[in-house]
Amino acid sequence: MKNVQLTVFFLLITFCAIAQASDLNPYNNFKVGKTYYLLADSVNVRKAADPKAELLTKALIGTAVTILEKSKADLLLYGYRAPWYKISFNGKTGYVWGGFIALQRVAEGDLQFLFGLDKILNTKDEGNPAKNIMMQLRVCLKNKQLQRLNIEGLGILYGMSELEIKNKIGISGLKNAVHLKTNDGDGNAKLYVFFWNGKTLQNVKTLDCWAGATGSVKRFFIYPTDEKGKPEKIIQRIVTQLTTEEHEEDEAIYIWKNGKLEKISK
Repeated sequence: MKNVQLTVFFLLITFCAIAQASDLNPYNNFKVGKTYYLLADSVNVRKAADPKAELLTKALIGTAVTILEKSKADLLLYGYRAPWYKISFNGKTGYVWGGFIALQRVAEGDLQFLFGLDKILNTKDEGNPAKNIMMQLRVCLKNKQLQRLNIEGLGILYGMSELEIKNKIGISGLKNAVHLKTNDGDGNAKLYVFFWNGKTLQNVKTLDCWAGATGSVKRFFIYPTDEKGKPEKIIQRIVTQLTTEEHEEDEAIYIWKNGKLEKISK
């Protein structure tokens, strides 16, 4: 058991170190030949990598596109910069701004959850210049947007993010849980938990985590269909590793009642 704990501890530190080392804009990282999905709706597809170039057509949210080429030209919109990409879709080709391509996407059948940046605002933190990063999570079904949520981001643009969908979580009235994991590159991480009831996506909980040379704190949910899950209960597990020898675990239990998480025990 101690070996497993040490492995988790060092994996968390490694994850943070990778994020700290990264100085790459994620919108530079779409790979030629790979398939991605459009985050925005009615995306302008142009003849060249220029916002004034001829408009060839428009593409719907959730459309699968294949990257043919990354342009040297880029564009600053909504406070962040992204390159143009030459894409192909449905027998058509053209250029789109990279900011309109989802950074993360998960799906269940025709239902898609798409994640990306919304905008970056210049602000101040204790009188010093700072960036307020807004993210967005969109839901679409058969290329029609059902919902859009804006979420205040964590840390820097060049952090790490991961989107995960959990199907059939065993809670009455809920169909899916969607988890958005972000890391600011400085050891601080957040797990945003969303519940989808088939009509509405709710941001129900944000779990703070951190990892560094002095230890780590990890928070996560255990659902009824997970190993060690309990019927109709959502368990929040808290694992604290202060040193390689000190290890603590705690939990809180919630139920889903009237469209809200209700804590029933520590």
